[in-house]
Amino acid sequence: MGVLIGVLPLLLYNYVIFGSFLDFTYYHMDPVIWPHLVGKSGFDFPPNLLIVARLLIDPYRGLFFYSPILIFSLVGLLYMVKRYKLEAILVFFIFSYLLLVNACWWAWDGGTSFGPRHLLPAIPFLIIPLLFSIKNISLSILKPIIIVSIIFNVIGLGPWA
Repeated sequence: MGVLIGVLPLLLYNYVIFGSFLDFTYYHMDPVIWPHLVGKSGFDFPPNLLIVARLLIDPYRGLFFYSPILIFSLVGLLYMVKRYKLEAILVFFIFSYLLLVNACWWAWDGGTSFGPRHLLPAIPFLIIPLLFSIKNISLSILKPIIIVSIIFNVIGLGPWA
């Protein structure tokens, strides 16, 4: 019922504008401006593996490029699975789901945003296994990577980003 409260305005909007609860704006895009979206929902399956790689490591939008400390979240999952198996599986599936859905979407890059805009919801979940990495890996290894992560993201606060 809680989800219905959030989805009901969208369904009512679709009904008023398009005459159907499940008719979305992607099906009514101007073919002159958006020829690649005509008759599509905006998603192409299966996920493009090149885009997956770009979302992870590419300087253009790579999550691990903009926040290299998050690489240790993957290592932390290995430590986490020993003691908190279900939670580790949940974090892995949340991250994998967001990554694969974004790799299927035509606007995977997030437009003119700084960094991997569409993967931001995964970061709080990646922080949890990161704590397990910090606990098990020497801080002398992690400190320079933490500093680089902070510098990259502080640069993104500028008006040029």
